[in-house]
Amino acid sequence: MFSDMMVGQKMSSISITVKLGLAGTLAVAIAIGIGRFAYTPILPYMQSELGLSSTQLGALASWNFFGYLIGSLTPLLIPVIQIKQRRSFFIALSTSIITTGLMGVSYNLISLTIIRFIAGVSSALTLIIGTGILFKKFEVLESSRFKLSHFCGFGVGIVISAIAVPTASKFGFNWSSQWLIMALICCCLAIPVLFFMPADSSKLETVVETIISTDHSSLSFSLVAIGYGLFGIGYIIFGTFISAMSTEMSQWGLLNDYVWLTVGISATPSVFIWQKLSDVIGKDLSLSFACLLSAFGVFCAVQFATFNTLIFGCALFGCGMPGIVALALLEGKNRYSGSLTSAVAILTLSFSFGQMLGPFLAGILIDRIGNYYFAMQISVVCLFFSGVFMVNPQRLLRLLKNK
Repeated sequence: MFSDMMVGQKMSSISITVKLGLAGTLAVAIAIGIGRFAYTPILPYMQSELGLSSTQLGALASWNFFGYLIGSLTPLLIPVIQIKQRRSFFIALSTSIITTGLMGVSYNLISLTIIRFIAGVSSALTLIIGTGILFKKFEVLESSRFKLSHFCGFGVGIVISAIAVPTASKFGFNWSSQWLIMALICCCLAIPVLFFMPADSSKLETVVETIISTDHSSLSFSLVAIGYGLFGIGYIIFGTFISAMSTEMSQWGLLNDYVWLTVGISATPSVFIWQKLSDVIGKDLSLSFACLLSAFGVFCAVQFATFNTLIFGCALFGCGMPGIVALALLEGKNRYSGSLTSAVAILTLSFSFGQMLGPFLAGILIDRIGNYYFAMQISVVCLFFSGVFMVNPQRLLRLLKNK
């Protein structure tokens, strides 16, 4: 009887873990995978139908990432958000869905800019507050290996938008209708989140209370902050303009629509791969390898410019992206000797600044030169050096001492 009770409790724990993982994954898919990255496959349609330049489209993306920066810092500035977590989470998630729909009913650059900014704020809040709730629950359930599972939502949302947008286009729906369709899909995805997302009154600080190491130094933290900023520049240039670039390669016809799908498919399970690898070789080396893999993917996609290399490059890029986002904050916190709240703020500032700078400068460069090549090469260089900076110098010092 006692054995049956233990089995029942174990099964109940597994059921709760699955529900938590599903809720987190779908929330990230709504706010980030769709709310942020549906812009990528819809961008070519907006450019052709609204007559917007690459500079204007890059600026729109930058405003979204400026909103992400503000949203990331908001929980640190408004304590009530940390106390009323579930309510704040659903306000942010609802706002993300609403702004996705509003993109489809706005036709001037000013209103689009405001909407993208608000979408950035809501996406950051959804991710940060949701992460705080899920981390604590997974710790209580002793399921820490699933703590990063919600980062699969990056890939899930990208896959959904990569399928829905070209499919809608084939049925005659224009860019505005595509945004409305994405909002409707988000509403459907939000239903399980509503039922499965738990309440949690603990503060967000508990997310990082157990992630403290002894490798503290100002140099090591500065390097990971610089590396995270460079990653922000590199990944967002490729992530923003890859669909527009592939659309210009008209010799491959409708297959261009599925370049972004490749990114999403490879991104969805990759966070578990990087988490497992980080347990074996360390977060810093895992981060470095992920950045270098992404750099090589972008290089192959752009340098050789064949359909096969484009698909291959997108697969490598997608594989690296969620792991870097998931592990960079954890590694940065490990290296910081001061307040954990300050560490989060600094890392977020560096990453967000990179995201804002990347598409804006890339858009100007694309318009001035008339092609995507040099902008994408900047992406390669930034991703490469982000991998270099992610390696903890303390590791190198220990190697030298052993010799």
